[in-house]
Amino acid sequence: MNNKYLRRKLEESDVKEENVLGFYWDGLHEDEGLVRCSLSEMPRILSHDYILLRCESCGKEFYKRVIDLLPTCHHCNQQDHWNSMKEDWRLIISDALDSGLELLGYLEDGYGTEFISDTKLDSLPDFGCSDYIRFKCKECGEIFDRRLNRLKVNYGCPACNTRLRHFNSRLNWIPRILDFLEEYNCQLIGYYDQDNLIKINSINELPSLIKHNFIQCKCNYCGEEFYRGLYHLDYGHICKPNKSDTKPRIFKLGSISTRFGDLKYYSSYEETFINLLKDLTEVTSMISQPDEYIIDYSMPDGTPHEYHPDFFINIFNKKFVVEIKPASLICSEMNQAKITASIKFFKNTDITYIVITDDELLDKEALNEVILRFKTEDKLQQLRERNL
Repeated sequence: MNNKYLRRKLEESDVKEENVLGFYWDGLHEDEGLVRCSLSEMPRILSHDYILLRCESCGKEFYKRVIDLLPTCHHCNQQDHWNSMKEDWRLIISDALDSGLELLGYLEDGYGTEFISDTKLDSLPDFGCSDYIRFKCKECGEIFDRRLNRLKVNYGCPACNTRLRHFNSRLNWIPRILDFLEEYNCQLIGYYDQDNLIKINSINELPSLIKHNFIQCKCNYCGEEFYRGLYHLDYGHICKPNKSDTKPRIFKLGSISTRFGDLKYYSSYEETFINLLKDLTEVTSMISQPDEYIIDYSMPDGTPHEYHPDFFINIFNKKFVVEIKPASLICSEMNQAKITASIKFFKNTDITYIVITDDELLDKEALNEVILRFKTEDKLQQLRERNL
């Protein structure tokens, strides 16, 4: 397969193609999920998938998410940090300050450690490429930490860059927020400025927002207050049950009438999946929330759970059980446990388990992307068996 996205990320990260050794099945990064193969043999790899790499410096094998690609392993990257302490990073920081940033200080020992306030460039200690500096944008007031090796290629404020690069799908979020409040029967309480909740009386009091901002809402059905990132408005809201309910109301909840009967959906992504495939002649059967497949799995703390996959589908004369998930949630502990248990459950059967994400469902050519996943599963299975 062409894998344009992966090849572009490899080029941007200076990773050589010959150092790509394989990929990890459905977001797993454990030995049982590893499929060793060349880049040309790989299926379509997405941003949150893990691939196996050979370190350019020491030759050891290590894994990385595509979105976080590096040419060297963690150990060599740390060595680069110490070697880079010979470099005068004050020149790089000075260039950043000239671009409209204000120096606030630095983190004492890497990301997440204690913040040391120091606004004078000349008094800063010696730094390596893995150290973090804290800046404030003079234009929008955004406070952020920037790793020094990233500072070389990006001086700007992430909030301002987000606007400039048109990562937001809209300049005015008020119409989308109004749609969300109406669709999920909620009222707007306020918005978050950093970690502080600013309460408002009217939606017209909202300032200019970007997709990384959060709003605070209250459900008119159950009375629960919750916050939601603007880029997560499509995920809806899970309502707690009231006294008259035996089960919680789950949004976005509905059903679509098809030639296979009424197919239920529990998210906008599941709704999109049904609408994409329900009229395809190659689909001979489709069931939502199939009762015959109840998969037992355990969380890392040992607590047992049951999991119901989203769909069973027979397409191109092959059987699949499909789970629909946002790509950003694939790596959570719960979803990793579900995926691991599901792969074991369907092993040595004529049914293939796959996870389809919003990377495919929200693509401009979504139907072609989803069909491609089903058509390439044979190749994936052959690659997996070759590695057993």
